[in-house]
Amino acid sequence: MNLYGLCESIECKSGFVRFIQALTWDLRENECEWQNVGLEDFLESLGAWVDALENLNRNTGRLVPENFDWKFAAELLVAGKIYE
Repeated sequence: MNLYGLCESIECKSGFVRFIQALTWDLRENECEWQNVGLEDFLESLGAWVDALENLNRNTGRLVPENFDWKFAAELLVAGKIYE
């Protein structure tokens, strides 16, 4: 499964949900391919990646949309802590 390709195909909420499910499946099935298996390492690396976005954008040509809702992204992560 190509997770980056799956990212590119997300166009709506259900596509995002399918992506999260695929990411979970990938962790279960391919844990040895993951650098950050533990939640603490995952979150730390996610924060570092976001902090380095400007450099990544220069290298890939992709830009974070100006209207990206950072607050909502944070709320998604908090929801993962409390939602059952």
